[in-house]
Amino acid sequence: MEMAEPAAAETCICDYLGQRDGSSSRKEILAGLRDSPRRIPSRFFYDRRGSELFEEITGLPEYYLTGAEKSILKANADRLLGSPEGLDIVELGSGDCSKVSLLLDAVPEDCLESVCYLPVDVSRSALARSARNLTESYPGLRVVCLRDDFCRCMSRFPDYGRKLILFLGSTIGNLEESAAAGLLSALSASMGPDDRLILGLDMLKDRKVLERAYNDSRGITAEFNRNILRVANRLADTDFHPDNFVHRAFLNGAESRMEMHLEASIGQAVSSPWLDEPLQLRKGERIHTETSRKYTAGDIESLAHNAGFAVRDVLTDGRQRFSLVEMEPVRAGG
Repeated sequence: MEMAEPAAAETCICDYLGQRDGSSSRKEILAGLRDSPRRIPSRFFYDRRGSELFEEITGLPEYYLTGAEKSILKANADRLLGSPEGLDIVELGSGDCSKVSLLLDAVPEDCLESVCYLPVDVSRSALARSARNLTESYPGLRVVCLRDDFCRCMSRFPDYGRKLILFLGSTIGNLEESAAAGLLSALSASMGPDDRLILGLDMLKDRKVLERAYNDSRGITAEFNRNILRVANRLADTDFHPDNFVHRAFLNGAESRMEMHLEASIGQAVSSPWLDEPLQLRKGERIHTETSRKYTAGDIESLAHNAGFAVRDVLTDGRQRFSLVEMEPVRAGG
């Protein structure tokens, strides 16, 4: 799809995700379910219902991550933006528009027409809602939505101006280390000398604080976790019964990461017309649905260096629970 430069206040959704072969998702889900241990990739959380549930999670008192990150953005908006003239703000895994709004609040009204916001997300409804809310709140702002998987969208970024790339929410921690390193390296290679990356990292902390954040008292995270089975049913024609699974979330201290699993509460057979035979799940057997790496101060420099970035600044909230790391690409001879 060729992308023309949008006029001021124009919005559009470039649907690259919709061009994918639907069989690829089915194959990926079924391959994970046949693995040992079984797994479903976490990117399948975010259908419309999953996105709505995650937005609820971000407002929970136990889930400190979003509040801590927003406090950093709000306190440092001018510093992070720099000059807004001719600036493209690219947000990977954008979800709702509440975080970027904290930066846009710092843009003078007479500069908004020179700013372009490019959210990247797999949820069309979330993109449409964000575009509508932002153009109403910030008249003149250009919004170009990219419906795509952020792991493969670097070639999609239109080159309108300097880029400020936002990869927030510690989403990088959901990737395996090799995938995270590959994504950051690809980002670095795609960026110009004046572009910057703002990377959100959740810091390693007390086990009780972490485990409470993923086991909220209202059970919303548990429902979010079970919803991935409904997505699997739709995309892979499986016949999971989500109520037959218990949400499990815990800190794997040896790997410095939170893990989410779905544990079978009864023995059961799961069928799909695309499987030669049903999957036999024992009572107590788990399906791994998410990994969320937690970082130390020492991890930040190595993460940046190995991907071809230099760290410009590390900003934290008052309790040092969360960090925003400002990075710039390093070029040979630079």
